[in-house]
Amino acid sequence: MAQQIDIDLTDEHWKIIKFLRADYKAEGETATLRRVQTVGGVPVKEQFALFPKKPAKKMADFNIPEVPDFIEMTDGAQGCCIRSVH
Repeated sequence: MAQQIDIDLTDEHWKIIKFLRADYKAEGETATLRRVQTVGGVPVKEQFALFPKKPAKKMADFNIPEVPDFIEMTDGAQGCCIRSVH
């Protein structure tokens, strides 16, 4: 995902991504830039620096829940998960 939007993820990026995923799980919707600032503690200016041009769109792309590489089937077999790519 990061390669598609030409971003090298740093610890600062992951702080926002982890917040977005936790907030989405709790609230059921993607956090706005203002919410990431007030609740997540990351100023809007920093969000633009980390996710240039359209930070809300780029951050929303990372807001997909984590999916395991394999799912354990009821018969004990493993099946490969298909991940959607935006």
